[in-house]
Amino acid sequence: MTRVDADIDALREFHAALVRFRYSQRDVIDRAGLAIDAALATLSAQTAETDIELEGIRRWQQRVEEESSAYHGGAGRFRDLLDIDLPRAEDQLLTLIASLESCRTDPT
Repeated sequence: MTRVDADIDALREFHAALVRFRYSQRDVIDRAGLAIDAALATLSAQTAETDIELEGIRRWQQRVEEESSAYHGGAGRFRDLLDIDLPRAEDQLLTLIASLESCRTDPT
């Protein structure tokens, strides 16, 4: 075998190695692409589930805010009753009691 023949054989081996490398790397890229696509699909599904859960949380938050507002409105009215109306009624009762006692002690 001549030196040129050896060089040609080496180039053929190199070519064959390049072809094997190209095909093996395509397989790696394809598997990686499938793995990435699967991960993306999983994340998309989880995002959809999270969006549904978040919407539920938002509905509950709105309901809690509405109920809180209703409570504070009723509590405010009850506080007004305790702080304003009941003392006024107490004063009126004391005036009535005093009036009745004066009638009882004053036989006119």
